[in-house]
Amino acid sequence: MARVKVVNEASDLVGLLSAVDTPVKRDVFVALTSGWESERTIESRFGMNGRQALSLFDKQELLDSRWEPSPEGPHKLYHARYASFKIDTTAPMLELTEVLGVAMMREIDYQQTEEALERLAAPAGINIIDAAARMSLTQTMLRALVKRSARLELRGLRIVPNGNGK
Repeated sequence: MARVKVVNEASDLVGLLSAVDTPVKRDVFVALTSGWESERTIESRFGMNGRQALSLFDKQELLDSRWEPSPEGPHKLYHARYASFKIDTTAPMLELTEVLGVAMMREIDYQQTEEALERLAAPAGINIIDAAARMSLTQTMLRALVKRSARLELRGLRIVPNGNGK
């Protein structure tokens, strides 16, 4: 049975849009919708960017995984979890502009913001309210930034480093 991902929070759009914002990510995601692929296979086909895309998709819970035995030892295989997406959200225009602004932010600008947020969150995390005040950003924008990041994640109201993202 094909699963459908329902996107009902505006910041969830960032995860979906950032999953296909580069040709490599798009190609990796398409490959994962076609069948099960190992991290090694993804890396050999798409390079290190493919491996990073895999990590981002896994963090955003867009993938299913399973272990498969092989002569070299067990390999973890990945496959796209959802066959389709349903976008059903209502949000104030200000919130939508912030979320879409993060999704479409130039990579260099995003990396600088992500690094600053990562410094604030290291090593034990930071409350989203404190981070918003220190960075002069809204909580909505911070949520969107974290959704786009493979190096950060949101646990409750805390932004914490993601151990899998580097």
